[in-house]
Amino acid sequence: MTLTASPCAGLQCASDSEQQVLNCLIVLPAVLGILWSWKEWVAVAAVKVDVKNAPLTNSKDIDVAATVDLMNKISQTISDGAMSFLFAEYKVMAIYVVLFSCILYPMTNTSTTISFVVGALTSILAGWIGMKIAVKTNVKTTFQCWNDLSLGYKVAIQGGSVMGLSLVAIGILDLWLLIRYIGKYAGFENDEPLYDAIAGYGLGGSSIALFGRVGGGIYTKAADVGADLSGKNDYGLEEDDYRNPACIADNVGDNVGDIAGMGADLFGSFAESTCAALVLAAAADGLKADKIGADAHQRALMYPVMISSLGVVVGFLTLLIASKVYPVKEQHQVEQALKGVLNISTVLMTPVVIVLSMMCLPEDDFIVEGRPVKWWYCCISIVLGLWSGLIIGYVTEYYTSASYTPVREIAETQKQSAATGIIYGLALGYLSCIVPVICLGVTILVSHSLCGMFGVALGALGMLGP
Repeated sequence: MTLTASPCAGLQCASDSEQQVLNCLIVLPAVLGILWSWKEWVAVAAVKVDVKNAPLTNSKDIDVAATVDLMNKISQTISDGAMSFLFAEYKVMAIYVVLFSCILYPMTNTSTTISFVVGALTSILAGWIGMKIAVKTNVKTTFQCWNDLSLGYKVAIQGGSVMGLSLVAIGILDLWLLIRYIGKYAGFENDEPLYDAIAGYGLGGSSIALFGRVGGGIYTKAADVGADLSGKNDYGLEEDDYRNPACIADNVGDNVGDIAGMGADLFGSFAESTCAALVLAAAADGLKADKIGADAHQRALMYPVMISSLGVVVGFLTLLIASKVYPVKEQHQVEQALKGVLNISTVLMTPVVIVLSMMCLPEDDFIVEGRPVKWWYCCISIVLGLWSGLIIGYVTEYYTSASYTPVREIAETQKQSAATGIIYGLALGYLSCIVPVICLGVTILVSHSLCGMFGVALGALGMLGP
């Protein structure tokens, strides 16, 4: 492909003042997200697990020095295992990225292949960041809880916010750079083929998510179950005995599957939803530059990206407010505080979505997939996804927390036999899917009825908002 400057693709169509506003609304929150993540990383790293910082105890049964030494030893073993697995997995991923890029290039074009590689590498980076901060945070949270539960909760939130904020911030920054420079140098005549090429970014992210999530999950189950059976049957070790390899394998698997895999999975979902909304917005007749003007055209196209970028700002505010409104001093307050974070983020994000929809979308009806659409149709699609995500979070907690009836009922059925516990647990698992499926169905139905597939993509972005 010949690389020539294109005067009207990507952000190049908009006026200079419009470009500056869009750049600020997209880039500044992303940069702030990265800086905030770095600040929290440094705060977690500053916590030292050593005898000097250990709590004073009068118990003769606890050897503080030996306990601290054992905590560091187990933590290092889990960290080494997790990083070894991740390194082995990333070698396979690298081969896949190279081979699939060779297949993708002749079928599409250079820009799509570049987008795919960038998406894949960003997904790998998201998983690696999550893994590195997790193996640091795990033992330090435990150690701080030994001192004071509130200190442990603070470290846990700091560690979690590193992956959460950096994942979205880096993803937004990469996507913005792709749009800006591919649009400028790839020679596309208009925005539609540009955003078709940008869709490769979502493909790369979701491809790596499959490796990270499924590969980590298979590893942890195989290692955990095999070692658990051997440890119990051959050596009489309990499952949570650190001398049992199953205990280490389980913790390693939790890191590689539930953290590194989840990081790649979340990035894949974010990239897919955003790219889908961008492609559909670029194809919408009512959002073309010749219909609404170049500046309004670019605002409408960047609307999905700005939802995520301003979501980073909402994330900052949520962390600051939640720490004041939901202090954690007792164990039962942990669940309340975590629900509070979800509540605050959803409530704060709702007016942001409304204002952003008013600013970015045309005031008059515009045509999407052959139907007239109003700006508030798009707003409703995102808000539905936003609040559906909140409801699904509550339902998930109800069916999985020991504070509520379902989990306690499973425990009661275990008194009769393991078989009744398995059957009852499976039944509750089926039951727990009803409300989430209804929420998804309503969101998809209403969003599609209002805005077509563009509305469905916006609803997905809303669900990722909290």
